[in-house]
Amino acid sequence: MAEFCLEGIDYLRYFTIEFKDNLLKILAITLILLTGAVYMGRSAMGTSPGKKRVEDYKQEKNFDAKKQVFTNRQQDILDAMWKQNFSIKNMCYNIVDFLKKRKDIEPTGKLPEVKPDLAEFLKPSDELKVI
Repeated sequence: MAEFCLEGIDYLRYFTIEFKDNLLKILAITLILLTGAVYMGRSAMGTSPGKKRVEDYKQEKNFDAKKQVFTNRQQDILDAMWKQNFSIKNMCYNIVDFLKKRKDIEPTGKLPEVKPDLAEFLKPSDELKVI
């Protein structure tokens, strides 16, 4: 019984440390989401069109009267991309992945550095030069 209690205490200590480390990230994400929700609800972001305007829209070839939205020329491709990239499951996975402490996000060694020859670069020529 004592071992079980010690394991529980160790787990609680580990969870508390992990929660403290991720608390700032969680608060930042929450603040960003709330700010976005408040901003998108402003009238400056537009309002729903009136009935007359919707009737005018129905004359346009890219307007989907069933969904009451304009569509792109390759809407099926965009819908598939949206479904794949912005599903609840994928978004939750990305948030959890962001909150994890990953070991592979920093380079293991010094990054290569190439120093340009500025004297050669500054010589006049007819070619486009980019550093």
